[in-house]
Amino acid sequence: MVAREQTPTGVRLRLPSDPSVVAQGYLAMTAWICGQPDQARERASAAVAFARARAHPFSLSAAWLFAAWVAQLRREPGAAREAAEAVIAVATEQGFPEWLAWGEFLRGWARAGDGDPGEGIAEMERGYAAVGGTRSNFNSSARACLAATYLKEGRAADALAVADEECAVLEETGARAFEAELHRIAGEALGLCEGQAAAEARLRHAHEVARRRGGLALKLRAAVSLARFWMDSGDATGAHDLLAPIHARFEEGFDTPDLVEARALLNALAG
Repeated sequence: MVAREQTPTGVRLRLPSDPSVVAQGYLAMTAWICGQPDQARERASAAVAFARARAHPFSLSAAWLFAAWVAQLRREPGAAREAAEAVIAVATEQGFPEWLAWGEFLRGWARAGDGDPGEGIAEMERGYAAVGGTRSNFNSSARACLAATYLKEGRAADALAVADEECAVLEETGARAFEAELHRIAGEALGLCEGQAAAEARLRHAHEVARRRGGLALKLRAAVSLARFWMDSGDATGAHDLLAPIHARFEEGFDTPDLVEARALLNALAG
């Protein structure tokens, strides 16, 4: 909440978080969306360093939360868990319930990615339940993250339900930063629980949404899913022609799972 304090020279705003920390955090997430995963990590680290220097617990918990989100977007469970546990430590000590819930959600994702899906998903669900009324791009990313985790564990119907529900919410809120990712996950889930025609249509839509919005990282994910679908359907040429130019636009982050998988798929298509 923003507090307004009347001073002899006018009104002074008192903010719960240092604006510089929040700005660097959002720049970090934006860098990832724009296809700059290494710069995203660097900006998130800078936000943490700045918040530490300010010795302001609320800002520090916010900075660690951005670092955890960036690690999740980079698909790095170890780094996400470290940052999430830092959020949880500060939030528990200082009594920040919303930061605590988000920290637990992201720690749950890391646990699921590190081989403990049962407890990890349960922690994600508990954390999300505590902040589920939020309607923002954070919320949209969280729903995509949860749906993807369900899908990875073979719960295609649950993944589809979460993705479809959040897509409906986006029509009300306009918080569309992760819209393409939600449609992509829904498309993959449809391929497992409904049919190939529906799956392809949804994957095509995910790619079109990503193309229209211009987020290179999300465009790559959508292209990988659609290219893999086409390869499995026998259209290796179409799959290669779709994915290759998108992959070629990246200038960093080549060791991240998204780019490693894209490169492996291109090699398979070339072979």
